[in-house]
Amino acid sequence: MNEVKKSGLPLVFVDTDTLKFGYCSVVADFGQAMQEALEVFWGQGKERIALLDGDLDSNFDKNNLVDFRFRDYKKSLAARGQYDLDLVYVGNFTPQSGYEAIKDALKSGSFPEALIAANDAMAIGALEAFKEAGIKVPEEVSLISFNDTTAAEFANPALTSVHVETQQMGRASVKVMKDLLDDDEAGTYKVTFPTKLVYR
Repeated sequence: MNEVKKSGLPLVFVDTDTLKFGYCSVVADFGQAMQEALEVFWGQGKERIALLDGDLDSNFDKNNLVDFRFRDYKKSLAARGQYDLDLVYVGNFTPQSGYEAIKDALKSGSFPEALIAANDAMAIGALEAFKEAGIKVPEEVSLISFNDTTAAEFANPALTSVHVETQQMGRASVKVMKDLLDDDEAGTYKVTFPTKLVYR
């Protein structure tokens, strides 16, 4: 951000909330999406809910991951006195990393009733790890993922996933940029799009 700021050009961030840094942004309401996913599981009587998250830095701090989904997950569970660091598994957003993270988690011999995956790719890796271990989804472990890509629809079993309005976010970012270019006094603001949980 600091390097780009030196250019003096208008800047819009998509999928990252940069309002506090003084930049316009276009984001999805992932906080509400995480809360909805958790409430689905709580409504089913599930209390031990794990998170399969991602971090691209190999030196990540597991208890302070930078991903916004982790922050919302931790905050909601901590408020109920249910946050457990042992139920946080970390990959790097790829199917292989999701597979490996769940394989490692299963070695502990104890696994939660429900899992939230930060994206569909890691969820598909998790499905493969469960399959190899003879654990049935959703009968034994319930799973919700994020992004609602084509892969979620055609996974086996198909994934319940948080749908993100990526095309609308792209269009909105262009409108925000045009606003900044056309009006020197446009100011700094954030556009937030709702998400939708697609059940499968």
